[in-house]
Amino acid sequence: MLDSDAFQLKRMMRQDAHEKAFEMQVLGQRAYEEQRDKTIAEGERKLKREFESKLDDQRIKQKIEVSQLTNQTRLDKMKHRNECMENLRSSAMERLCNDYGAGNPQYLETLKNLIVQGMIKLLEEEVELKVREDEVDVVKGMLEECEAKYAEIMLEETKREYSCKLTVMEDLFLRDDEGGKSGGILLYAHNRRIVVSNTLEDRLNLVFEGELPQLRAGLFPKNARESGVQ
Repeated sequence: MLDSDAFQLKRMMRQDAHEKAFEMQVLGQRAYEEQRDKTIAEGERKLKREFESKLDDQRIKQKIEVSQLTNQTRLDKMKHRNECMENLRSSAMERLCNDYGAGNPQYLETLKNLIVQGMIKLLEEEVELKVREDEVDVVKGMLEECEAKYAEIMLEETKREYSCKLTVMEDLFLRDDEGGKSGGILLYAHNRRIVVSNTLEDRLNLVFEGELPQLRAGLFPKNARESGVQ
């Protein structure tokens, strides 16, 4: 009887040990699965954050590239249009030089007007003129007429008498970089400390700047600018 009870007790203890071992195995498996799922979820979240960060970086990079490309395209258009405008101005200057030669009657009349305009701007009693070397004698021949025209205009506009004595420089001459290529005049007063430039190049540049909006509108119509056509 005692042997039977001992055997039964051992069997019950063995069964209980098996059950506890199985229970511990199940709990361990569950803990493993929970930790595994947690690790996988954390890994997925990390990968998602990294992916979203890289995607954001790529989007920013793409926006920067698009912005740079747009700006470069705009700059290229502006450069091209400025080149067209400069070519137009250069063509006008070339035509001006060709059509208004030193012996051209229209040029000589224009030269007189440029001198008188400069005199009115200076309002001085003595003015020196710098001209192209080959025009010294021509300009000398029109000084009295210019002085008389100046006095006439000033009397008419101000009701006062003004006079100005003109002389032509014979030690310095109008250079190409001063506007001598197209012709015109430089006027000096007060021992050459005050100067007024009134060359044909000056006048062309003034007209060109004044008409620039109309020229741009004619060369680059609004519809073409909106559609990106140059």
